[in-house]
Amino acid sequence: MNSIMPSITVDIWFDYICPWCWIAKKRFDKALSEFEYSEHVSVHHHSYRIGIDSPEVPFKSALRDKLGGENAAELMMSQIESHAKLEGLTYKFDTMSFGDTLDAHILSAAARNVDLGEQMTEKLFFSSTTEGRTIFDRNMLRTLAKEIGMTAEHVEAAFDDPIVFNTVYDDEERAQAIGVSGVPLFIINGKFIISGAQPSNIFLTSLRKAWEEKEDIHILKDGNFCGLNGCE
Repeated sequence: MNSIMPSITVDIWFDYICPWCWIAKKRFDKALSEFEYSEHVSVHHHSYRIGIDSPEVPFKSALRDKLGGENAAELMMSQIESHAKLEGLTYKFDTMSFGDTLDAHILSAAARNVDLGEQMTEKLFFSSTTEGRTIFDRNMLRTLAKEIGMTAEHVEAAFDDPIVFNTVYDDEERAQAIGVSGVPLFIINGKFIISGAQPSNIFLTSLRKAWEEKEDIHILKDGNFCGLNGCE
């Protein structure tokens, strides 16, 4: 008799202007690469905006406003930069922007529909964080989509499709229903809720526990994350 191998589903919520989200993604990716049954893991990305209705502004000024001053903002950026370097990431705060990432999430949802979700996620993070390219302009988003192999037809269809548009709001409502008000957010097998940029060993331990079909729910909220009221 053939045995059925258990499977693991990981739901992830990010925003591309959340500085902790790219760090968390790299830590999760590392954990997944070390997980013994990674081929049985299905990862699903979801949308979440921390700058709803905000115009595009320099990231530094937005951080100063949210944290209440220059010193607090500099301390946060220094902390982010030190964590980012450990994951091989470069954060150029002078060219980073903050704002409502609705169009970026629409494009990302469309990319997932054509099996380019991972490429689009990395492209958006790298473009906004390291390259200093805006992700708030549709023409630039079209360029980024082309660079990962999306067709112009797919991109234009996404911007005009109310179904794709609504997936962003559905993702956000689902996250809010869980009761977690910031990103990054990971939910493994619907049981292990990990909020914040946790160390990679936390992700690995949670994957292993999910594989063992633990019944108890674990909510880990001590990691760094960004919400509507700023980053912590």
